[in-house]
Amino acid sequence: MSRRELQSWILAIALALGIAGASFAAPTAVINASPNPALPGQTINFDGSSSFDPVPPSLLALFEWDWNDDAVFDVTGVSVQHSFPAIGDYPVTLRVTNSQGEFDTDTIQVRIQGDTSSVPEPGTLALLGLGLAGLAATRRRKR
Repeated sequence: MSRRELQSWILAIALALGIAGASFAAPTAVINASPNPALPGQTINFDGSSSFDPVPPSLLALFEWDWNDDAVFDVTGVSVQHSFPAIGDYPVTLRVTNSQGEFDTDTIQVRIQGDTSSVPEPGTLALLGLGLAGLAATRRRKR
């Protein structure tokens, strides 16, 4: 049995055991992503464990993640990993569903940016230029 089938069964059983006449509130989805911003191809950890259901005895039964804003949920799990291949801003959506079938979504923007650590500062380039000019002047004097 796949994980998705197991989660569907758990949700069905939880719905069947629901309390008749009780009033339920929708859960609240909360996404945490680290690192954000990230580099192209870098693994990002997504965590939905801060999501909650305000009215007991309902439980959060299903966590679904959408990576590309197409309303098709790509993977399930409380904590998952994903990477994006190119620089840009990517919407990531989490949908949490409780044992009564009510749900909520949260969407964040993940920023993928280039590596700026390898760009030398202007002062470094000026010192390098002065050093090379000094070497050239010393070589000319020796000849």
